[in-house]
Amino acid sequence: MTGNNPTWLNRLVYALMILVSLINYFWLKETSQAFVTFMLALAFDPFDPSVKWQDRPLWQKVWLIGHLLIGVIILMMLILNKN
Repeated sequence: MTGNNPTWLNRLVYALMILVSLINYFWLKETSQAFVTFMLALAFDPFDPSVKWQDRPLWQKVWLIGHLLIGVIILMMLILNKN
């Protein structure tokens, strides 16, 4: 972890935003806030942001796409529960 590589900071912010989204969803029952926080966490790439998408290992791609798919599921829940 060098000073020029923000990976450690990205991981910290990513983890904190996931934690906040889980608190919003399960404890505070604020699904919309949980969705926003969860999706904003993707802005803080928990892996090395200097690595291009094509050069990333498969497990990192699966992680990030899975995160995005969970966010889409939460969005669909929000849309379908608004009557």
